[in-house]
Amino acid sequence: MLTRTRAKHVTALALLLFFGILPLLPFFLIVYHPFTLKPATCQDWDLYGIHVYYSSPGVQGLFTIDRTYGSFPFWFVKLIDVIWDLFVGRGFQWLAGWVSYIVFSSVLLRTIEESQIPFRTFLKLSTETPSLTSVWFLLKDMPRFSRIRLILQFSYIALASSYVLAMPTLLSAITGYMSKSTSFTKLPGSDSLVRSSDFRQGMMVIGNLSGVAPGTCYPTDFFQGLSIHEIESCTRDCWVDSSPNTNFCANCPDPITINGQNYTGKELSEALEWNTDINWDTFCYGTTGFHLSIDSWMQASECLPDPDKGGSSYQWGFSAPSSSIVLIVQLVWGCSMYIIWLEAQMKSQLIRKGYRLNELRGAIAFAAAAEAATGMEASELQSSSVGSLEKLLYDKRATVDSSVFSRELPFADTEIVQVEDKRGRSSSPTRQPPAYSRLAGNSNFS
Repeated sequence: MLTRTRAKHVTALALLLFFGILPLLPFFLIVYHPFTLKPATCQDWDLYGIHVYYSSPGVQGLFTIDRTYGSFPFWFVKLIDVIWDLFVGRGFQWLAGWVSYIVFSSVLLRTIEESQIPFRTFLKLSTETPSLTSVWFLLKDMPRFSRIRLILQFSYIALASSYVLAMPTLLSAITGYMSKSTSFTKLPGSDSLVRSSDFRQGMMVIGNLSGVAPGTCYPTDFFQGLSIHEIESCTRDCWVDSSPNTNFCANCPDPITINGQNYTGKELSEALEWNTDINWDTFCYGTTGFHLSIDSWMQASECLPDPDKGGSSYQWGFSAPSSSIVLIVQLVWGCSMYIIWLEAQMKSQLIRKGYRLNELRGAIAFAAAAEAATGMEASELQSSSVGSLEKLLYDKRATVDSSVFSRELPFADTEIVQVEDKRGRSSSPTRQPPAYSRLAGNSNFS
């Protein structure tokens, strides 16, 4: 039979696995370079197979959604975001708050056996899950502890509680949605941004060509579907020293039609601009030509939402660097919570004898301690003003000690054990006797 003690330890290990290890392992196994911000690219256009990308250097990169998926309308990515925040963010916070109460109440029982506890600290840890007020009261009561172990212990509880409170915000910050972007390029010599896809590789007219003004740029698809290399072969390479080179001219159209006008290869060889620098190419925007290298192109380009194209389509994803940090913090939180819980389970006499603190018992114990500290009956406490009670109970000399448990609370949740007879068969379950008669006496508050 699985006893209550064993069941508690099995549950604790399962929670550690669920909270700390399971989210971490698949993430680092699946995500490539999780601490490196992946530049987001504009997938609508590329230059020689290189996509325009945008990145956020420094701290900005922690808040950049760099791993995105899908192509959805706005309402759908917003729905995903709401479901994530509601069920994952708030759901994990609720579970973490429940775990925190169990751990902190166990630590409280362990501590109160050897040291007195301020009323505010006892009230918050015994009756509430982590909250802003509990963190604030823990910090206010911190100077009342003189022992280093207690200061470190309650400092950790305040820090761990703060993490539980921040959990929905952190889980929301690592995910998000963004509109699909389009590559825009700044026109050389101006501040105007135009779609990069409107630029097309072409040839510039710099000589005399009938009906064409010098400086006019023609995209390569104006040359009867010839590629840039075929245009060079049929014009520049074909006509050398005013005579055709049959090695290059054999398969060339003659004449070559450009924008409805017919030209010979010889005319084009003398009128077109020939690039002898491998570091740049000619690109046409309309009929205007620009000389651009890959580096200058990337520097002049950026990814921006395009209402006519990508602005109505969205992607949902997460930030790999910030997700990595949050998952590591989650693992540290889970392991540290398990360690202090395990220490309390092993060393607390109350817990070892089967006592379990819950919100109801915490409230009853607080009321009993308040009666003992003020010398008032319950009816007198009820009729007293809140201000006067706070002044009495939150005074530096007012504390809660372990006697309140042995005096007021029965051990109703002691562990059920099986008693075996001589033949190895289990008899009826019996309860262990109460432990309050063996509790440690009051000790100094320090």
